[in-house]
Amino acid sequence: MHAPWPAILLITAAGLALRTTIPALVKWSSPHDDEALMRIAASIMKGDWLGPWGAQQVPHITLAKGPGYPLFLAAIHWTGLGPTVAAYLLYLGGALLLAVTLRSRLGPRWFVALYGLLALNPVIFSTLFSQVYRDQLVTALSLLSLGLGVHLATLHSRRGPWSWFRGTGTVVETLALGMVTGWLAITRGDVVWITLATAGGFLVMMLAHAADKNIRTWLRAATSAVVVALLAWGAPFAVAQLNARHYGVPLVDDYSQGGFAEALTLWASVKVEGSNDLIPVSAAQRAAVYEVSPTARTLRDRLEVSDNPWIARGCSSQQATGVVCDDYGAYFTWAIRDAVIQEHRDATAEQFQGVFQDIADEIDAACRTGELTCGTPGLSPDVPPLDRISKRAVLANLAGQVNGAFSYYTGTRRQALAQPGTETTILWTETVNQVGTPASLAASGNQPTTIAQTSAVALLSSFASWLMFPMAFAALVGAFTRRMWTSTLGRLSLVALAGWLTNLLIVSIFFAGANRTRGDTIQIYTMASQSFLLTGLVLAAVVMSRALTQRFLALVAASTTGPDGP
Repeated sequence: MHAPWPAILLITAAGLALRTTIPALVKWSSPHDDEALMRIAASIMKGDWLGPWGAQQVPHITLAKGPGYPLFLAAIHWTGLGPTVAAYLLYLGGALLLAVTLRSRLGPRWFVALYGLLALNPVIFSTLFSQVYRDQLVTALSLLSLGLGVHLATLHSRRGPWSWFRGTGTVVETLALGMVTGWLAITRGDVVWITLATAGGFLVMMLAHAADKNIRTWLRAATSAVVVALLAWGAPFAVAQLNARHYGVPLVDDYSQGGFAEALTLWASVKVEGSNDLIPVSAAQRAAVYEVSPTARTLRDRLEVSDNPWIARGCSSQQATGVVCDDYGAYFTWAIRDAVIQEHRDATAEQFQGVFQDIADEIDAACRTGELTCGTPGLSPDVPPLDRISKRAVLANLAGQVNGAFSYYTGTRRQALAQPGTETTILWTETVNQVGTPASLAASGNQPTTIAQTSAVALLSSFASWLMFPMAFAALVGAFTRRMWTSTLGRLSLVALAGWLTNLLIVSIFFAGANRTRGDTIQIYTMASQSFLLTGLVLAAVVMSRALTQRFLALVAASTTGPDGP
């Protein structure tokens, strides 16, 4: 195959055709998640930043999640593109950059194979990616980040003089990588694995033929890395400053930062008899803190009630664990936020965080005086310290997610029934391009892929799943060979697979610590790393197939020549 570009264009057209015909999955009434981000996007489009704090259906939701996805929705609105198609185009950009960077090492056939498997990744056509939610953007930006990282390294390390085109490309890609990394930082807080994998890919490509590089090459590469780091830091810094100006809290989000996060992670560190390792903040821990924290005590009557709706919500995630369902689980974070708003109805964003800061200060003081016995703080507001997380649960979750990644089972998500003419539905259709789901689909409540694309997606999933196992076997064998650790393709394969496993491990720890068991499926939180898995397996297959071919040819040559020659 000497002219792979027609094949690349054909694959791109097929992917775009399929992605375009699958409608977006809209959760019309989801005030804590999808709807909240949509309303924030509507405020941004009106020039009102994230909107008045406390004005949404859930009063404390405005700053609970980073504004990366609302900014994306606002940015693409003028194009008329739906969010699924716009995100897919970003994803394709990353796939093409990655494949083009490695083309000379892959050869034309493997070049097309890598791009084709990434472009037609079944996850991109699933209901997970179809959902108008932030993980769709994370999936697109993650592969774009990796593609930019490896291509930028080749611009720095390429032999020959620096032309105007090469210099301009280096500057543009450096700025683009910094912006993508910063964008990820204000979209989700747990995407460190993407940055690590991108940095690893950049370093692998820089180390290729390292002996040929001089000090100026490494200085230019280091300069790019510094610029990327500054831009990556600049995005959350700018958001924090805007939030300080509008709401009085210099935070990217008020869920994982500030007084709220400090109070909940300290609360999870309290050691008492009867604490449950599968619940970040158990009833026993809450009772102990009520005794030493006057601020927390004001919330007790609102939290310690058996009919609190967040207990029932927590139960829906506990059914597979065998734990008696009588507590909040990971949903205590939302229950206590509700309780603070009910207790302080007119609180500003600054006062809201101040209540939690008071609780944090009171817990900390009790820990220091010995009134409470405290250990390591929790990992996040909804995940307890590592020493309280069941290692068996982590491994069970990890095994289930690995199995889901190879079987391409993403579970089912149904299109919610829209209520025509309601304020929420109208705002959705005005804010988000192309979310007008066909009437027949909305009326039946079926999944987005049940129009005519189900067979195509099922075929892609079956084909990809069938390919995964021989490629995984090649990667497993390759991990014990010198070639995988010394060749550029082998090292890049290991970096991509490490990124995938790191993502799965983070999610497995979160699920174990938050008392969740999702089974053998690809989760919305692990969707982004599926392309890293595909990349790693394809590159491992290339390395091992070439090694076996060389070994076979050597054996054939030896058998035909014999000890005394032909």
